[in-house]
Amino acid sequence: NLLTTIINCMNDGIVFIDPDNNILFTNNAIGLVQKVQTHIGENILYCQPLSIHTHISRMIEKTRSERRVQTHLPLQFDGRFYEHIYSPVIDTKGTYLGTIWVSRDITDRKIIEQQMIQSEKLSSIGQLSAGIAHELNTPLGSIVFLADELSDLLGNGQGVVGQVGKRIAKILESIQGQAYRCKEITQSLLNFSRKGEVIEEDSDV
Repeated sequence: NLLTTIINCMNDGIVFIDPDNNILFTNNAIGLVQKVQTHIGENILYCQPLSIHTHISRMIEKTRSERRVQTHLPLQFDGRFYEHIYSPVIDTKGTYLGTIWVSRDITDRKIIEQQMIQSEKLSSIGQLSAGIAHELNTPLGSIVFLADELSDLLGNGQGVVGQVGKRIAKILESIQGQAYRCKEITQSLLNFSRKGEVIEEDSDV
């Protein structure tokens, strides 16, 4: 009674399957195993969803033949992730008595793992953005500087005058505007890639 109570209090789903693949015992864990409780005494291969039927059949046979614990990659079922562990039950004479199937709901763990992966991706994107921004800032600085120089020359009356001069001045103004816009974008990328809080302090130039 004590062992049954302990097993029923476990969060992991536990199913004992005899050598003929009949379900002899399950605990009260919620999740995938809960769907097995109504089939005590029946063959487990005929009361499982088609999506995991092949998986269970293959793992039980592998546990029986190799006589060692088998762990399968997490399966997704009804929007939840389950990790399955199959352990052979062997008596003192080496006789195979069945398989214990443990089903563990690892949905929360998978969500955290996915969040960590996403965080690492963002970190990599941040580093890449910083490198791109630094590389772009140099030619952009040159474009802005040269455009300013040409604009000054036109403003001082040393450039082309008339309609052509006005057209050149307008083109230079557009170049300057687009260049400054690009610099704002690269600055945003740098701000995105920065880690930690920005602290302003005096410095002797």
